[in-house]
Amino acid sequence: MKKNLKIFPVFFLTLCARLVPFNWIIGSVHATFSMSSMVAPVIAQHYGLSWVSLFFLSISIFSTSSLLLFFVHRTPLLFASRAFQKREITTSIILPAICMILFVSHDVGHVAWCYSLYWLIPMALFFTKDCKYSRALGASFVAHGVGSVVWLYTHAIPAPIWIGLMPVVLCERLLIAGGIIAFDFGLTYAKQFNFKNWFTLARLQGEA
Repeated sequence: MKKNLKIFPVFFLTLCARLVPFNWIIGSVHATFSMSSMVAPVIAQHYGLSWVSLFFLSISIFSTSSLLLFFVHRTPLLFASRAFQKREITTSIILPAICMILFVSHDVGHVAWCYSLYWLIPMALFFTKDCKYSRALGASFVAHGVGSVVWLYTHAIPAPIWIGLMPVVLCERLLIAGGIIAFDFGLTYAKQFNFKNWFTLARLQGEA
């Protein structure tokens, strides 16, 4: 019973993350960012990366009949989760560098090359003090890099739109980083909460 109570927050957060969108994805008339972007890294940090598979098994917010594309659209969650879980050169420097190369190598991305400069942020954060705040911000931009490359190669979005999105991206990524920190504090509190004492107190009050 106690073990089941410990993993209850995982399923609760996963359910909430699936159901609550917070921003539309430019280039699609139906797809939105959900709170999975904030919750998945936190779950990986507290329970392990394998729990992020719950988001891969959830109903896709992207309308596609391709199973491969279904999983590709979710890879940003996986890399962001790893980036928040542990700071390492692979996710902080190598991956963003690959995203920049792939982006500017594309015909449209070559024109909107300045958009990829955002992925210098996780590289710079790699050399700062390692803490949850820096990892949350880095994870947010790592996810952004991977997701942007996926959308660049799978959707026809003109270069002016990419460039015009730059101010929006900054606000969006800061919001996601803040959400990661908020969920992390919330889940930390939930794990420390003594459910046994709470149920005992509730039972005694019910008998009174």
